[in-house]
Amino acid sequence: MKKVYLGIDPGQTGAIACITVVDSAVTSVEFYDPAMFQVKSGTKNKSEYNEIDMARALKAFADSADEATCVLEKVSAMPGQGVTSMFNFGMGFGLWRGMLSAYHIPYSLVHPATWKAKIMKDMPKEKEAAVQRAVQLYPDSASELCHEYRGRTIGHLGRADALLLAHYALTNQ
Repeated sequence: MKKVYLGIDPGQTGAIACITVVDSAVTSVEFYDPAMFQVKSGTKNKSEYNEIDMARALKAFADSADEATCVLEKVSAMPGQGVTSMFNFGMGFGLWRGMLSAYHIPYSLVHPATWKAKIMKDMPKEKEAAVQRAVQLYPDSASELCHEYRGRTIGHLGRADALLLAHYALTNQ
């Protein structure tokens, strides 16, 4: 039986991670970064989600297996964040929930403190630590979790969180 465990970090710099398991063995880890496009807003450009591309990616992951399940990070407003940025963040969260429901993909909402307490036990909980933990758990994915930027290696934080969310789904089945 082929099963996929999806993890979704719903922000604009978030990602989907897909862990594929066949007969109890992890066979692959894949990522999808949300497609964004720029639209003119007054004198500035702003990023918007490409919902059609997001839906295609989610459906492709789910359709690739006999069974799919997902953990979507339960996000909320944080003090000090602007109204517009929080609205956009909530928009992404709502889009993912709607798509999961439309494609009949079972999902659970998990607060960051909950999955980090279990997956990152005895580790710092900041973003860069998530990259380190994801590489520890899935070393074959290291090249997709880190990239070069201006001569130094930096982690892809959205992918790392998404992979740890998918791992949470896998270990809490």
